Amino acid sequence: MLQKVIVRVVLAKCPLLSCSRTGYVLQLRFAATLAEVSTKNSSPSSARKKKCHDVLSLHALSSREVIKCLVDEVSLTPGVEDLVSIVCKFTKEKDLSLSLRLFSYIQNRGLDTHRALGNYVVSMLVNVGSIANAQKVFDLLSSKSECSWNALINGYVRSGEFNRALILYKHMLEDSKHPSSFTFVALLRVCTRKKDLNTGRDLHAGIAKEGLLQSNVFVGNALIDMYAKCGSLREAQEVFDVLPVHNVVTWTALIAGYAFNSQAEEALKYFEKMRHDNVVPNAVTYASTLKACGCTKNVKLGKEIHAETEQKGILQTNQYVGNALVDMYARCGMLAKAKSVFSKLKVRDRVSWNALIAGHVEQEQGKKALILYKQMRTHGVSPDVITYTCALRACGTIGAIDEGIQIHNELKESGIGKKDVFIGSALVDMYSKCGALVKADEVFNQLPSPDALTWTALITGYAQQAEIDIALSYFDRMRKAGVKPDQITFLSVLTACNHAGLVDKGEQYYEVMWKDYGLSPSIKHHSCLVDLLGRAGQLDRLMTIMNKTPFQPTMVMWLNVMTACRKWGDVHLGRQAFEQAIRLDSTESAAYVCMANIYADAGMYENAKEIEWMIMTE
Repeated sequence: MLQKVIVRVVLAKCPLLSCSRTGYVLQLRFAATLAEVSTKNSSPSSARKKKCHDVLSLHALSSREVIKCLVDEVSLTPGVEDLVSIVCKFTKEKDLSLSLRLFSYIQNRGLDTHRALGNYVVSMLVNVGSIANAQKVFDLLSSKSECSWNALINGYVRSGEFNRALILYKHMLEDSKHPSSFTFVALLRVCTRKKDLNTGRDLHAGIAKEGLLQSNVFVGNALIDMYAKCGSLREAQEVFDVLPVHNVVTWTALIAGYAFNSQAEEALKYFEKMRHDNVVPNAVTYASTLKACGCTKNVKLGKEIHAETEQKGILQTNQYVGNALVDMYARCGMLAKAKSVFSKLKVRDRVSWNALIAGHVEQEQGKKALILYKQMRTHGVSPDVITYTCALRACGTIGAIDEGIQIHNELKESGIGKKDVFIGSALVDMYSKCGALVKADEVFNQLPSPDALTWTALITGYAQQAEIDIALSYFDRMRKAGVKPDQITFLSVLTACNHAGLVDKGEQYYEVMWKDYGLSPSIKHHSCLVDLLGRAGQLDRLMTIMNKTPFQPTMVMWLNVMTACRKWGDVHLGRQAFEQAIRLDSTESAAYVCMANIYADAGMYENAKEIEWMIMTE
């Protein structure tokens, strides 16, 4: 044994090939060293002359030359150890054609199921993407190594066969084998893509069992990312809290999780903590934080990040950050700034255009949004579901039904968003707002599973066109279909009841909102109910609502009360409402005018003059 070690050391240092005359160099553990020395100390011509001379010479040849030697030299029969070395060489080079020829050679010799060699063959075939052949070899192996299990699972993940990867993982555990950290990371990414939270939790248990959470930050990061993207931020936070080390990827996974799950304030909080810990953000960190800035209208921090990324050169080289900046400024209503950043982008991709178009739609600049949409098409950028959704919303805001129909026809021709709920909802909303309720109905009835947004768009459309019975019938159908109404749905329903003077139904739906669905009425719901009760002359009930509201009543609400008091001749209550109104804003002329009219209608002209005098002094 000592002699063998000495020979290996000598081989590593010997400049001459004559040292290969020792009897040990044919052994695998010396072959790689000899090949390296041979390559370094031989000319290409001498290597070619020695081609196929013996098994040892194979280690100095290229993969293509090895295949030629194995096929042409029938007398050359390398043993299993040499073949393992050759397979490892081919695995690194990732040449599909040559690897398959080597596999065919090994198969013809009946060595593909050899206990040692077969496991290496599996890895080689996986590496070149020949998963089907790898699976065949794997299935025939009597003893499967952990490397084979891990290689095959990772191969299925890379080829997009996620279910096969997860099934194989379960079989691996049944065989009492240990997944590697790379396998866990790959499988967690599968769960992330499939939004498979339960399997992700099972993997978490396996990771904990292997002790990887405390020792491998990459596994911990993948786990946080999986939980965050599956919407379980509590579990993402728990993993974050137990990790011994937080690198930039760890922080970014959590920040992005909060930012993309409508918890922007939390995202910003952890961005500040990250900076406090002196961890330098990367491009993804900045982009995720900019999204949170846009959601919270935190222009100050957004501008800081803008300056920081520009100073570091990130903005100039990273499209992701550039798009996030356009989106942030657009969401904050700073459209000129958004356009400025947009114009400086080296590449204006679909995401850039979508951010700018969406920003104009949000600011109710539908006409400009449609101009941008047309410019996008002119520049050869293809629209996606988000683009079409924004363009349709823009059509709805300005009543551009002709453009809306044109976009609808484009969607039919392209097949984009045929069953997409966002496209369907946007079409229903566009046709409803343009008063084309028959067309809205037609689109709605073609949707396989309309969501709350789509139902609400149709209900709102009918309510706005004073088709109250149809609007309320759709609301009842929505509930029977098991679709949970949201606050916007109830606002549309209450508005419909208000227009039709349906007091009992309005109060009934108001109660259903919080009793059956646990939705807290907003100030808009209170205001709508107050207006409904006022129109119906139920002033006592109206004041009960005003006094019990958890919000401070707005000027509009008090003016609605005063309008109702004038209609029903309640001077006393009208005066109370007037005093509350001017307490909110003593300069609101509408309150004075309304109170003067209440007095005048009641024949109290002196009091009316007093109010008119108050208007002049104010």
